[in-house]
Amino acid sequence: MKQFIIILFCLSHSLFGQTSHSLEFNKELSDSIIRMGKLDQTASGLPINEMTWDEFTIYKDSIFHLNYSRIKTIFNSHGYLGYKEIGQSAETYYWVIIQHCDFNTTFQSNVLVSMKTQVDKNNANSRHYGLLYDRVMINSGGKQLYGTQVQYYTETGQAYPKTLEDILNVNLIRKELGFESLEKYLNQMTISHFNMNKESLKSRGILTPLLYEIIE
Repeated sequence: MKQFIIILFCLSHSLFGQTSHSLEFNKELSDSIIRMGKLDQTASGLPINEMTWDEFTIYKDSIFHLNYSRIKTIFNSHGYLGYKEIGQSAETYYWVIIQHCDFNTTFQSNVLVSMKTQVDKNNANSRHYGLLYDRVMINSGGKQLYGTQVQYYTETGQAYPKTLEDILNVNLIRKELGFESLEKYLNQMTISHFNMNKESLKSRGILTPLLYEIIE
């Protein structure tokens, strides 16, 4: 964790051209990112147009890599673009595209530095930052801070967080970025997982989502 923070700090002082943002809304750039984001979404769900899973995997990888090459060029020129520069919808798509660049966690780490600056200025979604931070940490073999990356118990289908940095204070840490409690989040993920895999889970005797107790 400490090494990761040090790396981010060093990057923030070494990356060039990524901390200066135009205060003017750039419609052309916004529209371009939204188009890329919509293309990304065609590769983010279930196979389309009767594709096999193998065909869909190839399609998904090609879309994610195509968007990566484009978004990297934009990022190298402008840094992380926020609401003022591209609007809320495009900011969400910008983040989603970067989320799907798991094959280059170094790039994602670079984005986190610039993104944190925008979040601190209320010019980007703080929860997007938390989700990307945890994703990078887990994919890099580290521990997550906000508990957003989950897996599921085979026996029950209940969600639980992957390795946490500070399990005792995770709800306080989550609150700083505007997240709900970890228990509420895990219940949402459990319900979503149940609905997406209902037939399989029911065949194993799991008839309803197993939820965590919420203590207000």
